[in-house]
Amino acid sequence: MNEGVASEKAFNLLHEDWIIVKRNDGSTEEVSLLDAFRRAHEFRGLAGELPTQDVAILRLMLAVLYAVFTRMDEQGNPSLLKREDDAFNRWKALWDCDTIPYDIIEEYLLHYEDRFWLFHPTTPFYQVAGLYTGTGKINPVSQIISDIPSRVERRFFSNRSGVPAEEMQFSEAARWLVNMQSWDYAGKKASVVGGTPNGGGTGWLGKLGVVYFRNESLVQTLLCNLVLLDSSGGLLDFGTPAWESEVAIACKLDKDPRSYVELLTWQSRRVLLFCEDQKVIGVLSSYGDVFDKANTFIEQMSGWRESKAVKAFIPVLHESGKSAWRDLGSLLPHRESANRISGSVSWIARLRLEGILDIPLVNFDVVGTEYGSMQSSISEIAADGITLNAEILTLLGQQWISDIVAVIGKADRLVWQLGILERDLLTAAGNDDEESKKGSSATVREEMFFSLDIPFREWLVSINPAQDNQVDVMNNWLDFTEEQLRKRANFLVQETGDRAFVGRTIKDSKTDAIRIMSAPKAHDKFLREIRKIREE
Repeated sequence: MNEGVASEKAFNLLHEDWIIVKRNDGSTEEVSLLDAFRRAHEFRGLAGELPTQDVAILRLMLAVLYAVFTRMDEQGNPSLLKREDDAFNRWKALWDCDTIPYDIIEEYLLHYEDRFWLFHPTTPFYQVAGLYTGTGKINPVSQIISDIPSRVERRFFSNRSGVPAEEMQFSEAARWLVNMQSWDYAGKKASVVGGTPNGGGTGWLGKLGVVYFRNESLVQTLLCNLVLLDSSGGLLDFGTPAWESEVAIACKLDKDPRSYVELLTWQSRRVLLFCEDQKVIGVLSSYGDVFDKANTFIEQMSGWRESKAVKAFIPVLHESGKSAWRDLGSLLPHRESANRISGSVSWIARLRLEGILDIPLVNFDVVGTEYGSMQSSISEIAADGITLNAEILTLLGQQWISDIVAVIGKADRLVWQLGILERDLLTAAGNDDEESKKGSSATVREEMFFSLDIPFREWLVSINPAQDNQVDVMNNWLDFTEEQLRKRANFLVQETGDRAFVGRTIKDSKTDAIRIMSAPKAHDKFLREIRKIREE
């Protein structure tokens, strides 16, 4: 194949290996899209270069399931979903299969086989044929790779240099292409003829705090995220995926998504890959389909919070560096929350309540991105997971969730006092640099939360609402947190030095009152404050 516009077909995603999966023995393998469905029961899950990539490919696979099983039953008989009972019966029938009904999937995908060529003269997958600039210039293929210079909790991948940055295998390019359509950063794009280089923002998933369920196998993960009813109990507007739709044109389109499946395969960029000698060597991309994120409740993988600024609901975002359990209140349903929880969480809770999903534990992952200045680069990825007793999601667990969220809030306030202690100890030692003290306090809090992370997860997964005493369980966690805080506080006081024990005279910034600040006084203040919090 020559460089530039594809004159022939190459690399069909249905048959060529490109999706990275994790086998049950922990090793990884590249498989085709068809094999990912055929052997889904053999795989623990997706295992691409980044958690964002896994989410994007999961959504692609979900779009296939929706396209097939909202129109046909598990036997392949035509059967549109029309009522709530239909949705529950269809889902349970698929769950009871233990494997994906592959023959039905294969027949459907082969019908659209021509839309799954990575290179195609007129309909390249997730791309627009014929994109070009007036100068004939193309950009380095590295532009489709998410460059992550800092922390990622599960996996790390940073931009490469040398030959690997100048060319890419077809399989890897396919993964990054799907990722790009979902998570691409904003900023100026290529000035393609007929295209739009400015004004489209990030990819759709970059605007969300993604929440999805992960289970023991890829089959179960796919089905747990196959949401068939919306939060009000009505059937979702399923719609059609990108490969059933008209071929996109170069220009940006301001249009609203009409259905969930359309959103799962949303084309936020107009892209074209260029190849030479069986390697991808360049790319052009400009802005694609754009819409306002507010009140897009058709999206099932994000929670929503009310924004007074825009007078609408906007997606709840995840904070990098903050464990998912510390933000559990925005992820799970409880009485004190004004947020709208994600449709995926509501769906699992409903399946559990109806007795359709009978599993002891549920695992959900959260994934999000933080973008740099003007959203023109990806600076960090937030990726974490939570496991809890499935009973907590049912009506039996509603008060439990409220109490767990309250306990997390109280623990947060307790840890905050440890940061205040560190600031006071530094003041007693003679440090008047407010920025330095602020940084040290933040570090102390972060270290404390890190030490509580694994114990909290173990505590959370051990809760059984059907058997445990609610008050005792909550107090057990607060007792443990207080014990760890006291130990850490004692260490900080002991390490502070002789000067801090003697102390110094300081002026209160608010009242101008003169007082003595010393390590013993700071420690006593800390103990009083945590006692007050515990007694509330």
